[in-house]
Amino acid sequence: GGPVLLGGGLGGGRGGGGGRPVVATQHHRRSVLRVFFRVLHTLDASVVDRTWALELPSRSVDASRPVTDDELDLVRAVSLSTLAETRQPSIVALAEAGAVTTEIAAVTAADVDLDTGVVGLPGCHQARARRVPLTEWGVAQLARRIPQLDGADRPLAYTGADRRHAGQASISTNLRRLFTRAGLTGEPDLGLGSVRAWAGRKAFDASGRVEDAARVLGCRSLDAAARLIGWDWQADP
Repeated sequence: GGPVLLGGGLGGGRGGGGGRPVVATQHHRRSVLRVFFRVLHTLDASVVDRTWALELPSRSVDASRPVTDDELDLVRAVSLSTLAETRQPSIVALAEAGAVTTEIAAVTAADVDLDTGVVGLPGCHQARARRVPLTEWGVAQLARRIPQLDGADRPLAYTGADRRHAGQASISTNLRRLFTRAGLTGEPDLGLGSVRAWAGRKAFDASGRVEDAARVLGCRSLDAAARLIGWDWQADP
């Protein structure tokens, strides 16, 4: 049979005015159902995600955009594959703080201040070095991760020796797997940088200043920050 529908379904349900729900609502409903099925699967392994093959129109015509809050919730959920898992959630925690994959591979326990909820990012060719706030969820995940490390100089999310090229590749692979498990690979306007871009978009939405997004993302130009967060400053000055 087709996917289980709740509250009028996903794409076929009607909105309050009797019309077809807008694309954002369709995506939100699908995200809720995916979390629902994942919770059921933890209770009964025979339960499968009935929405895995359900395709919806793209949320955006842009080549890439930040993840939405509900999409990020999905990525967070699948990163917690077991109660003991801490490495995958730490990758998400750093990405949603605005870190580039190269930075995620290099961040150590010594770079994190759990008391203030801030992490120092080392910078790379894509971003300037900076200190950025962690989300409440991110603080909780790093607080679980750090005690498992042997020393403050140990990277939080990468165990190899080459923290630059091999580290970046490893973090990218892990993020890609999380996107696949979250069912987001079918979204053509999402990329691995979409989680990082979410942090910049949050900063921009809070202040209305693209400079704040650039500061969080470490962008060397305001145009680069605007592109990452999906803000067309020419259309909306």
